[in-house]
Amino acid sequence: MSDLDVVFKATAQSMETAIAVCKTTLAEAVSESECWRLRSLLRCFKALQAADARADRGALWQEAVRLVGGRLPISREALHPGDQEFLSRFGLRLGGIESQPVLLLDAKEDHDPLHVCIDEALQLDVSLRQPYQTAVADALLLRFSRYLHYRTPTQKAAIQALACMPSGASLLVTMPTGAGKSLLFELAPAWWQTTLMGLERACAVVIVPTVALALAHASHFATHPGLKGSAALVSELSGEKRGALLDAFRRGEVPLLFLSPEMALSTSVRQVLIEASRHSTDKPLGLNARLMGVFIDEAHIIESWGRSFRPDFQRLPGLVHMLRKTSPEIRTILLSATIGDAARNEIIRAYEVSGRFLAIDARVPRYELDLVTYRCPNAQERMRRVIELVDRLPRPALVYTTLVTDALELGDTLAKRGYKRLAVYTGEMGSEGERKRVVDDWLADRLDLVVATSAFGMGIDKRDVRAVVHACVPESPARYYQEIGRASRDGHQGLAVILWVGSAGSDDDWKLARRQAVSGWLTPELLASRWQTLLANAQTSSPDEKTGEPRFALVLDAGRNKAGDIKGDYHRLWNMSLLNLLQRSGLLQVDVVEDSAEMPVWRITLLANWLLESPLATDLRWVPVIALRDAEQQASREDLEHFRCLIDGSEPNCILTGTFDLVEAGSNIVDPCGRCEFCRRNEFTPPQEVTFHGLKARWSEPCFFKPHAFVAGVSVVHPLDEHFGEGLRDLVIRLAAAGIEQFVAPSGVAERLSLLLKDSPCQFGFVHDFETLERADAAIANLPTAVLVSVDYKNPRQLLQRLESLEDVAREQCFVLVVSSDLQVEGRPMAQVASVVAPIRERALESMARRLVL
Repeated sequence: MSDLDVVFKATAQSMETAIAVCKTTLAEAVSESECWRLRSLLRCFKALQAADARADRGALWQEAVRLVGGRLPISREALHPGDQEFLSRFGLRLGGIESQPVLLLDAKEDHDPLHVCIDEALQLDVSLRQPYQTAVADALLLRFSRYLHYRTPTQKAAIQALACMPSGASLLVTMPTGAGKSLLFELAPAWWQTTLMGLERACAVVIVPTVALALAHASHFATHPGLKGSAALVSELSGEKRGALLDAFRRGEVPLLFLSPEMALSTSVRQVLIEASRHSTDKPLGLNARLMGVFIDEAHIIESWGRSFRPDFQRLPGLVHMLRKTSPEIRTILLSATIGDAARNEIIRAYEVSGRFLAIDARVPRYELDLVTYRCPNAQERMRRVIELVDRLPRPALVYTTLVTDALELGDTLAKRGYKRLAVYTGEMGSEGERKRVVDDWLADRLDLVVATSAFGMGIDKRDVRAVVHACVPESPARYYQEIGRASRDGHQGLAVILWVGSAGSDDDWKLARRQAVSGWLTPELLASRWQTLLANAQTSSPDEKTGEPRFALVLDAGRNKAGDIKGDYHRLWNMSLLNLLQRSGLLQVDVVEDSAEMPVWRITLLANWLLESPLATDLRWVPVIALRDAEQQASREDLEHFRCLIDGSEPNCILTGTFDLVEAGSNIVDPCGRCEFCRRNEFTPPQEVTFHGLKARWSEPCFFKPHAFVAGVSVVHPLDEHFGEGLRDLVIRLAAAGIEQFVAPSGVAERLSLLLKDSPCQFGFVHDFETLERADAAIANLPTAVLVSVDYKNPRQLLQRLESLEDVAREQCFVLVVSSDLQVEGRPMAQVASVVAPIRERALESMARRLVL
């Protein structure tokens, strides 16, 4: 009996039986496809059991029937009074006989173009849609996480780069949503703890853009081994709770502290972070926190949100600079699904320190989604279409709007249509408690549908979202790409629909999107006048001790009305926007923020003395600033115009790959998605495998902390067990004791190696297979490395050439070839060709290790 037959038999009895059988069958299921189908059915059945509104039940029954192929036996008690009259609204009808009713998809002939596209996209596909290759685990992963392999090769490269980061360095990592970026801050505290002595406890702060994301991360990671106590510091907390949380952080009891830029930059929190960055000998007894790193999640918004909407994002470099004054070891890690040119340039400008900057970019788009675009003649028709579409969407689902008023109106309309497992989320919600409730209910499956503005969803890891609808045009392709990325994080089928209004009227979505895309930049006249007002109300501070550059305290609320009086907080955001632009132009550096409610002040260091002259807007020295402003605006306009051409079909290209090319700086040519209108029309099929990039990036300086017993260059060790069978364990122990921290081996051996290294004396215990070593676009860490060569290896000359190329990159790196004395290269023993030093017998490694200890 198939899994579905077992489920059918259970649903014919009762919902309680169906839930119990789904759980049992899921525990025994083997294939990923069937596991996904069973998980999805279980979610539907649980939600049906909890739902009491007919609209919610109708949508859920529709999804359950779709998941089983169009026919679902149910018990007579399964339908609540009144449910049967609602079935046709959700494309269902009741069949079977009275004693054994069956729910069926009502396949009526429908020529509506939107319905045809949606029906085609919702054809059931249980296959995994992430054509990703996993990567073999290493000791670091096995020791500090519950995972048995890396999700992708780029995730592995990123974790190894994190472990090898030099003091004071910055690391940028971009990977597709769902590819495991959060593993970096999951592992970081435990890894950094291995480098500390005494009572110090490694901790990190994770700066996130939304309260929802902070709360979601805290809830998720607080239960992980080694991360107990991790928490979100949000303004909703009472003063007493906030103080208690900060005190716990100071004591080292909070491994990960999640917070917003505004919270991180507040005076009280900033002082706690500075204190935590100090060595324990410089703090009172009991304050054991040692701040080791600052993570900035969703880093793509540093440039766009930080320009005006959330200027604190562009003040974060000043915070990092301040922390590094106290502890030069502080590391910065920036994470995002994609990074465009403008954001990448700003990140490099702000965070590169003495060349210690590394970027690891997967350059892989999301292939899980069916993409549907539809033009509506006006806003009223779009509203009708959205309401109609909500009845057909698989659950859970998100509907995005740009305007708060649209979200509220749509939420109210859907509630009147009978939906109760529904919430509306906007940036103007009354309290963080209300926001937290929505996030918690969403993650706990108490909601099936959320109508939201862009304030919701960023980084919230709900893996089973099945649909995202845009009842608007986002102001940038980056926002669109990020928001559709909320769906299908589990790697399975998902739907992304954009319903846009294109007309000559005032409700044209593209007009609104263009206004939003270029907002946040001051005109040249306002640039000069606002700077003059800020300078006129500035307080002079002592110059920089090293450079002598002038420093000032600028009152952010400084501005002038028609009467010439200083006004209040109306001017604050515009002044922050101005100072951020001047910082991006290299004319000043924001050092310290004093967030007094009465008189907020930014302390700056002036890098261009001509600004002291209060130049007029006509002064030619403003030209580079205005040119930067114009270039940023123009780039936003051009990106939006390219995006419009993709959406309206005037640019013949795959919507997914065209959008990805706009949002990912320097992206490689990627395969068409096979699931958008363009691809369907041209009969392109989805890719069966994708190539992950970012494997060649590595730190230039060596990262090992322990001595090793080998010379730089290539040495040779002859193993006792040439086939790496039962003798592998002893070989690994001996090599690790002699200082080897990284291993390369054939794939079958590599998997065994990682398990053996977990309990070895290795600090890093990195493991690679030969496929990684042989890739021209890949590199390995600058660590003492053993390469285990099988006795029947076919390409020894190619291997030696590859090692020579790696030696050229890092001349101080040592490689130990573990190879049979019988293996030859062009008629000569490999040991003679590979190394200028005599080969080492395996047992001699023990004496070499003993000399290290002495």
